[in-house]
Amino acid sequence: MRITNFFRVIRRGISSFQRNGWLSVATISIMTIALVVAGSLLVVNDLAKTVTQEFQDKIDISTYFKEDAPETQVLETRKFILENPKVKSVEYISKQEAWETFKDRHQDNEVITSSIEEVGSNPLYATLNIKAFSPSDYPDIAAMVSKSNFSEYIQKVNYEQNKTAIEKFSSIISAITKSGLFTAIFLSIIVVLVTFNTIRITIYTHKQEIEIMKLVGGSNWFIRGPFIVEGILFGIFSAMVSMFLLYLGIFIISTRLTSFLPSSDLINFYMSNFWPFLFMEIGIGVVLGVISSFIAIRKYLNV
Repeated sequence: MRITNFFRVIRRGISSFQRNGWLSVATISIMTIALVVAGSLLVVNDLAKTVTQEFQDKIDISTYFKEDAPETQVLETRKFILENPKVKSVEYISKQEAWETFKDRHQDNEVITSSIEEVGSNPLYATLNIKAFSPSDYPDIAAMVSKSNFSEYIQKVNYEQNKTAIEKFSSIISAITKSGLFTAIFLSIIVVLVTFNTIRITIYTHKQEIEIMKLVGGSNWFIRGPFIVEGILFGIFSAMVSMFLLYLGIFIISTRLTSFLPSSDLINFYMSNFWPFLFMEIGIGVVLGVISSFIAIRKYLNV
């Protein structure tokens, strides 16, 4: 008997979902937008990691040593800096290496080449290029180097020259994350309200039928069940549509993004995480649908 009632509840939920027509389409559309935003947050997060890595590989802070600084002191300073857990790597470039690199880089520039010949001697400094694990760690590292016991051998630390770029990048990543989270929460609230109204209209449509079921002894579960099923269907259909739209959007963006960010591979990221993406989208959609359905039932059904 219970199994029969269970299938009746499902059939009634599906039937109600189909009869609502454009209301169901409107609810699915709004819920799809929320799920696309939720999925996009994961894609943006992966892209942000890629961009962050690219940025971190290109920026650093350089410590320039005085001309008379002994190489042993430079190497001791490098060892001291590497002991800091915020430091990812420290590259030592000697005066001679810096000079040879500079000449090779500008060998096709006649003006610079002639200037090099006139200078004759090596005007460059021994340098330590420091890379941090996070852009936010650079201020502490720069302060540590400037106040260390080796500061008497240091000509300058160029953190201030890179400070603006580092701070802007950190703020952009933070803003993207916060705005995406806010948008997802805002759309989720809209989804609950729209689904709530759809279920409410369905309840009013079946008001007489519900009253009859209550009079003949229909259980609370039997009356509530179809509306819960309808909310679940909203979530499942929305998840399917959102997965397709996500793939379409990623395909369009990825082909253009790769041209100036070769290390990004959003399609591969999407396909390798397809099933977690799908289960996440269905889970969020079903939860939103069930919550909004349950709220509507509690408010408008005295059962």
